Amino acid sequence: MRKLLFLLIMITPILGFAQKKRAKVPSYFGIVIRPIIPINAFGAGPFDVKGNGLEATITPKMGFSFGGTVRAGITKLLAIETGITFVRRNYNTRYSYPDSSLTGSSQLGIISYDIPLNLLVYVKIKGNFYMNVSMGASATLYPSNVRAEDNHYPYAFVTEGARKGWFTGALNANIGFEYRTEKSGFFYLGGSFQYPFGSIYRVASVYKYKNQSFIAFGNMGGAYITAELKYFFPTIKNKGEQFRPGPIEQ
Repeated sequence: MRKLLFLLIMITPILGFAQKKRAKVPSYFGIVIRPIIPINAFGAGPFDVKGNGLEATITPKMGFSFGGTVRAGITKLLAIETGITFVRRNYNTRYSYPDSSLTGSSQLGIISYDIPLNLLVYVKIKGNFYMNVSMGASATLYPSNVRAEDNHYPYAFVTEGARKGWFTGALNANIGFEYRTEKSGFFYLGGSFQYPFGSIYRVASVYKYKNQSFIAFGNMGGAYITAELKYFFPTIKNKGEQFRPGPIEQ
C-alpha cells in the first residue's frame, strides 16, 4: 500500500512532464458525482452477523461520492484517470434477539477518501459520442472507527465497526458514455463498481440488557456500485505570448 500511495503521489508530475512532449494529446480536469446504489450483487448486498443468540442484518442504503478527477491523455484512444473523492456509505442494521422477542434498528455511516488510478480506453461511436471503459485500483483512506446505537432502557442494541487499517486497496471497474464539445467541455454518464481487496471493517453487534452483553462478530466487505456523472472542463488555448518576462530578465 505504501508503494501504491507513493505511485499516486508521483504520477501527476510525471504525467504533466509527458504531456509537454505530446501537445496533441491534451489532459483535462473535471468533477465527479456518484450516487451509491444499494444493489444485492457482486458482494455489495446485505450481510448477517450472528452469535450468542443475537442476530443482526446490515443492509447497504443509498450513499454518495463526489470529488475531482484528472484525465491525462496517452494516445487518442488511451488515457489515465486519477484524482480524489469523498465517499459516504450508509447502512441500516436490523437487530433481533429471539430469546426475548426484542427487535431494533440503527443507521450506520462510513466515510472514506478514495484515490484511484485507472487505465481508460475510448471507443468512438459517432461524431462527438464516445464509449469509455476503464479498470484500475484505488488506495482508500478510512479516517475513523464507527458506532451506531438503538437505546431503549433497560436494553439497547449497538453496532461498532473497527477499521482494518488506515489504508486499504480496491479494484475499480467503470463503463459509460460521453459527449464531447470543444467549447463547453465533456459530459459523461456511466456506472462504476469498486471491490476492496479484503474486508474494510471488523463489525461487532451487541445486545445489552442492564449489566449483561451478548456480542456477535462479522466482517464488512465494503463493495459498492454507483451511477457516475462527470464533467470535464474545456481546454482553453491562450492567444499570443504565453509568458511575459519580468523586470529581472529584462
